[in-house]
Amino acid sequence: MFKKISFLLAATAILTACHSKKKLAETNTTRSNSQQVATKTIEKVVEEVKTTSAKINDCGVEITYSNLKPLLSKNCASCHGAYSKSIDFTNYDNFLKYSKNGEIKHHVVEKRDMPPNDMLSPTDMQTIKCWLAGEMRLE
Repeated sequence: MFKKISFLLAATAILTACHSKKKLAETNTTRSNSQQVATKTIEKVVEEVKTTSAKINDCGVEITYSNLKPLLSKNCASCHGAYSKSIDFTNYDNFLKYSKNGEIKHHVVEKRDMPPNDMLSPTDMQTIKCWLAGEMRLE
Protein backbone atom coordinates (compact mmCIF):
# COMPACT_ATOMS: atom_id res chain seq x y z
CA MET A 1 0.00 0.00 0.00
CA PHE A 2 2.82 2.37 0.91
CA LYS A 3 4.46 1.68 -2.48
CA LYS A 4 1.20 2.49 -4.29
CA ILE A 5 0.84 5.80 -2.41
CA SER A 6 4.48 6.67 -3.09
CA PHE A 7 4.00 5.83 -6.75
CA LEU A 8 0.82 7.95 -6.98
CA LEU A 9 2.53 10.88 -5.21
CA ALA A 10 5.53 10.65 -7.56
CA ALA A 11 3.27 10.43 -10.61
CA THR A 12 1.25 13.43 -9.37
CA ALA A 13 4.45 15.42 -8.81
CA ILE A 14 5.68 14.61 -12.33
CA LEU A 15 2.33 15.52 -13.91
CA THR A 16 2.21 18.77 -11.91
CA ALA A 17 5.76 19.63 -12.98
CA CYS A 18 4.96 18.92 -16.64
CA HIS A 19 1.77 20.98 -16.44
CA SER A 20 3.70 23.85 -14.81
CA LYS A 21 6.33 23.77 -17.55
CA LYS A 22 3.60 23.84 -20.19
CA LYS A 23 1.93 26.84 -18.49
CA LEU A 24 5.31 28.56 -18.19
CA ALA A 25 5.98 27.97 -21.90
CA GLU A 26 2.53 29.37 -22.76
CA THR A 27 3.18 32.40 -20.54
CA ASN A 28 6.58 32.97 -22.17
CA THR A 29 4.98 32.68 -25.63
CA THR A 30 2.35 35.23 -24.61
CA ARG A 31 5.07 37.53 -23.25
CA SER A 32 7.10 37.03 -26.42
CA ASN A 33 4.06 37.87 -28.57
CA SER A 34 3.37 40.93 -26.41
CA GLN A 35 6.99 42.03 -26.75
CA GLN A 36 6.79 41.58 -30.53
CA VAL A 37 3.61 43.65 -30.67
CA ALA A 38 5.23 46.33 -28.47
CA THR A 39 8.34 46.34 -30.66
CA LYS A 40 6.25 46.65 -33.83
CA THR A 41 4.27 49.47 -32.24
CA ILE A 42 7.46 51.29 -31.28
CA GLU A 43 8.88 50.80 -34.79
CA LYS A 44 5.65 52.18 -36.26
CA VAL A 45 5.82 55.27 -34.01
CA VAL A 46 9.47 55.83 -34.97
CA GLU A 47 8.55 55.59 -38.66
CA GLU A 48 5.72 58.10 -38.16
CA VAL A 49 8.12 60.50 -36.44
CA LYS A 50 10.56 60.17 -39.34
CA THR A 51 7.78 60.84 -41.83
CA THR A 52 6.58 63.85 -39.85
CA SER A 53 10.15 65.11 -39.60
CA ALA A 54 10.46 64.98 -43.37
CA LYS A 55 7.20 66.91 -43.73
CA ILE A 56 7.91 69.49 -41.06
CA ASN A 57 11.57 70.23 -41.44
CA ASP A 58 13.86 73.18 -40.81
CA CYS A 59 11.46 75.38 -42.77
CA GLY A 60 8.65 74.66 -40.32
CA VAL A 61 6.30 73.40 -43.03
CA GLU A 62 6.35 70.97 -45.91
CA ILE A 63 7.56 72.64 -49.09
CA THR A 64 5.46 71.74 -52.12
CA TYR A 65 6.16 72.56 -55.75
CA SER A 66 3.45 75.20 -55.54
CA ASN A 67 5.40 76.88 -52.70
CA LEU A 68 8.63 76.54 -54.68
CA LYS A 69 7.37 77.83 -58.03
CA PRO A 70 7.89 81.58 -57.30
CA LEU A 71 11.50 80.87 -56.29
CA LEU A 72 12.04 78.88 -59.50
CA SER A 73 10.44 81.61 -61.60
CA LYS A 74 12.67 84.24 -60.03
CA ASN A 75 15.96 82.30 -60.07
CA CYS A 76 15.73 79.56 -62.71
CA ALA A 77 13.10 80.26 -65.36
CA SER A 78 15.25 82.61 -67.44
CA CYS A 79 17.39 79.59 -68.41
CA HIS A 80 15.10 76.70 -67.43
CA GLY A 81 11.69 78.04 -68.43
CA ALA A 82 8.91 76.83 -70.69
CA TYR A 83 10.50 78.26 -73.86
CA SER A 84 14.11 77.38 -73.10
CA LYS A 85 16.11 74.83 -75.04
CA SER A 86 17.28 73.47 -71.69
CA ILE A 87 15.31 71.66 -68.96
CA ASP A 88 11.97 73.29 -68.11
CA PHE A 89 11.70 73.73 -64.34
CA THR A 90 8.36 75.54 -64.64
CA ASN A 91 6.93 72.04 -65.16
CA TYR A 92 6.42 70.00 -61.96
CA ASP A 93 7.23 66.63 -63.54
CA ASN A 94 10.55 67.89 -64.92
CA PHE A 95 11.61 69.51 -61.68
CA LEU A 96 10.54 66.42 -59.73
CA LYS A 97 12.60 64.17 -62.02
CA TYR A 98 15.75 66.23 -61.52
CA SER A 99 15.08 66.53 -57.79
CA LYS A 100 14.75 62.77 -57.39
CA ASN A 101 17.75 61.87 -59.53
CA GLY A 102 20.03 64.13 -57.46
CA GLU A 103 20.80 66.75 -60.10
CA ILE A 104 19.15 69.60 -58.20
CA LYS A 105 20.98 68.70 -54.99
CA HIS A 106 24.27 68.28 -56.83
CA HIS A 107 24.18 71.57 -58.74
CA VAL A 108 22.23 73.84 -56.38
CA VAL A 109 23.19 72.62 -52.90
CA GLU A 110 26.56 70.88 -53.24
CA LYS A 111 28.43 72.54 -56.13
CA ARG A 112 26.42 75.75 -55.92
CA ASP A 113 26.96 76.33 -59.62
CA MET A 114 23.24 76.84 -60.25
CA PRO A 115 21.91 79.37 -60.55
CA PRO A 116 25.00 81.09 -61.98
CA ASN A 117 26.70 83.74 -59.89
CA ASP A 118 25.36 82.22 -56.64
CA MET A 119 22.12 84.24 -56.80
CA LEU A 120 20.19 82.23 -54.20
CA SER A 121 19.64 83.85 -50.84
CA PRO A 122 20.19 81.74 -47.73
CA THR A 123 16.41 81.55 -47.32
CA ASP A 124 15.96 80.33 -50.90
CA MET A 125 18.73 77.77 -50.41
CA GLN A 126 17.03 76.49 -47.25
CA THR A 127 13.72 76.26 -49.11
CA ILE A 128 15.36 74.12 -51.82
CA LYS A 129 16.92 71.90 -49.13
CA CYS A 130 13.54 71.51 -47.46
CA TRP A 131 11.94 70.56 -50.79
CA LEU A 132 14.61 67.91 -51.32
CA ALA A 133 14.18 66.55 -47.77
CA GLY A 134 10.39 66.45 -48.04
CA GLU A 135 7.94 64.45 -50.09
CA MET A 136 8.26 66.63 -53.21
CA ARG A 137 4.52 66.94 -53.73
CA LEU A 138 2.78 69.24 -56.17
CA GLU A 139 0.37 70.71 -53.63
